[in-house]
This record gives sequence, C-alpha cells and structure tokens, in this order.
Amino acid sequence: MVKTQRINNRLPKNYGGKLLNSKRKKRNILSWKLLSGTIIFLAVFSGLCYIITINDLAVKGIVLEELKKEATKQNNLTNDYELAIMEMESYDNINKRAKDMKMVKVDKIDYITINNEDVAKK
Repeated sequence: MVKTQRINNRLPKNYGGKLLNSKRKKRNILSWKLLSGTIIFLAVFSGLCYIITINDLAVKGIVLEELKKEATKQNNLTNDYELAIMEMESYDNINKRAKDMKMVKVDKIDYITINNEDVAKK
C-alpha cells in the first residue's frame, strides 16, 4: 500500500481516470470502425453475389430459350417424318408402287407339306 500512495502522490489526482477514459474511447472508436468496416464489406460482398447471381440467371434463361427453340424444331421434324412414314405405308401408295414394279396379285397360294420323317431330328 505504501508504493501505491507514492505513485498516486507523484501523479495528478484525475490522471488514472482520464487514462482509463481515453483507453475506453479508443476501444469504442476501434470497435465502431471494425463494425462499420464489417458492414461495408458485407454490403459490397452481398452486392457482388447479387450481380453474379443475376448474370448467371440471365445466361441460363438465354440458353433455355435456345434449347426450347431447338426442341420445337426437332418436334416439327419428327412430325414431318412420321407423316412421311404414314404416307409411304398407306395401302394406296403400296398398291401404286406394286403396279409400277409390274407385280401381279397372288390368287392361289400353294404350301409345301413336310412329313415328320423328312425333318432332321436330334
């Protein structure tokens, strides 16, 4: 206790309190600077993330539209091919092609009969 009194006698009365208050003020200023810096960083980071996300969505939207157009084109082409196939398979078309190739209509069909004895067995 003696040492404390000697130190206090050498210093002005309010010196200890002023020193503590100035340290507190510096801490408060540093904490506010840190908090404001953090908030600014988060705002800038959020803005960049937002811009990147919007850009990505725009690009994906353009690609999606192109793919939809391509799918529509492919569906139309498929429908055209199906119509062409149905036209070629039609009875009238087959008859016309048979006449063009000079095929004759079959009136009577003779089948071959095979005896069981003539067939190879295991």
